[in-house]
Amino acid sequence: MKLHLILGFLLVVASVGYAASCSSIDLEAFDVSLDESSTDYFYFDVENNSNDDFRVTGVMVGDTSSKFDVSVSRYDEFIDEDEVGEIKVKVRAFSVSSDYTKQSYVKIKGRFDSGKICSYSSIGTEYFDITVENGGGNQSCSQIEVETENVTMDEDDVVYEDFRIINDEDTRFYIDGITVSESSSYVDIDVDDFDSYVNADDEADFTLRIESENVGSDKTVTVTVKVRGHFSGGRSCSTSQTDSDSFTLRIENEDSGFGGAGYCSDLDIGVSKIEIARGETAEKNFTLENNANERFYVDYVNVYDKSGEFRAESNGYDKRIYANSVGLLGVKVKAYSNAEWGKEKAYISVRGHFQGGRTCRLEGSGKSFYVEVVEAEEDEFEMPELPVYSDFCRGLILTVPSQKNLQENGIVSFRIENNTPYRATVRFSGTGIDADPSLLSIPSGFKSDNYTVRVFSSKDSATLNYEIETFNCMTKKTTRFYSEAVAESDDSDEREDDEDLGESEEQDEENLQAVAGTALAVLGNNAVLGLLVIAVILLVYSIVLARRQGPVAVQHRK
Repeated sequence: MKLHLILGFLLVVASVGYAASCSSIDLEAFDVSLDESSTDYFYFDVENNSNDDFRVTGVMVGDTSSKFDVSVSRYDEFIDEDEVGEIKVKVRAFSVSSDYTKQSYVKIKGRFDSGKICSYSSIGTEYFDITVENGGGNQSCSQIEVETENVTMDEDDVVYEDFRIINDEDTRFYIDGITVSESSSYVDIDVDDFDSYVNADDEADFTLRIESENVGSDKTVTVTVKVRGHFSGGRSCSTSQTDSDSFTLRIENEDSGFGGAGYCSDLDIGVSKIEIARGETAEKNFTLENNANERFYVDYVNVYDKSGEFRAESNGYDKRIYANSVGLLGVKVKAYSNAEWGKEKAYISVRGHFQGGRTCRLEGSGKSFYVEVVEAEEDEFEMPELPVYSDFCRGLILTVPSQKNLQENGIVSFRIENNTPYRATVRFSGTGIDADPSLLSIPSGFKSDNYTVRVFSSKDSATLNYEIETFNCMTKKTTRFYSEAVAESDDSDEREDDEDLGESEEQDEENLQAVAGTALAVLGNNAVLGLLVIAVILLVYSIVLARRQGPVAVQHRK
């Protein structure tokens, strides 16, 4: 034990000569320039010239002008010894009548792994110039971009595809029109719908209706999309000034496709009216019917409204719908406490793809359904006869783990069998935990011994609830998740050794601490002399300890 303490002490003393200094951190910045009414990013270097790792705990940049705005976008938090980190600075320039230059600054603070703390002032401030260049008033139009993706569809079919318009300016842009051109007579494309404006540094959506003709073989068509409009400040942008985009449209001949391919026309959304009292929340499941001989995967469900009386949103959905089967689309509606009685429309749309790859956009900008705000009923509560909760639903088997270790996220596996003639629904809920998916629709006859669901949690303990519902029965099950803690040692011998620590051992440790303090004091003035003093003191101290322990050893052998 004493040898370990001596070696550890020597290592501490040896490291003192390599202590990091705040002056070892070198911040390098340079002058930057950008066009008016634009946003750009610049990278500055942070050099760690010490033999110790450095952690950046704060970055500050100056904003000293009304002609631009400068902020920290990102920075490397950890910089290893003798390595270089980065600071990403965002500069947003406003409109100027002529070139404009103003000084700004950047500075950092942090600490070394050895414990040395460096403030903003101890590292220093780096200054740099920002120049905003006047561009004549038309360059900002190029900040309006169209973003599209390639599309695959069947011959003699109609699909709706959503694309985006991106505004990288700091001013709202109003969309006056969208122009679409294609290089083939096999397809007819129209703009079905588009947002009326794009907020600053944001994006908006537009929808194209694409109708294909019969083709003798697979055809590929190039489609180009352009946008025109004006900024809120009055500046107009033609289709030649904004940034257009093109995408490839593939039209597949029925005979050249894969066997049993599904068509978008094989899918149908079933909706119904939702009634809700003011201040209340209602949930309902709509259906998505897949009449194709191919599995369909739901990629995205959008539920929205244009009402000031309630808010409609998606409430989970079946991620996959088997061939010739029906899936569920969950909808949640919350009526405001001051909502007016009456009914208004809400909308639901679905985007997905078949197993073979064909994509579908259902109901264009959204299939409508009614939400009616009604007066709350004050009838006496009556216990419903069916369904009722029980511990067992005949024909429906769900076996889940009672508890499971979880480190932020993971997989939970369970066995499920639906031997009933009806479809069953499983909803996941809990405190401090989320599940993906949050809803399962289990068809009749479905069986799986290892069905998996991904779960996410940021707490040390959480509970996941499974709520299972079939035609005439409801039941619940629960899995408790916990974070595995490091177990404390149960070694009784080690505890006895700790309890039996003698006075001589404690005295030895106090003596060694006194020696360390003396040596460090000497070393602060003269490193070589300090090391010699340490060696001499340790040698004398070891001899004294050996003499003290000698008789004790003899008595122990008797």
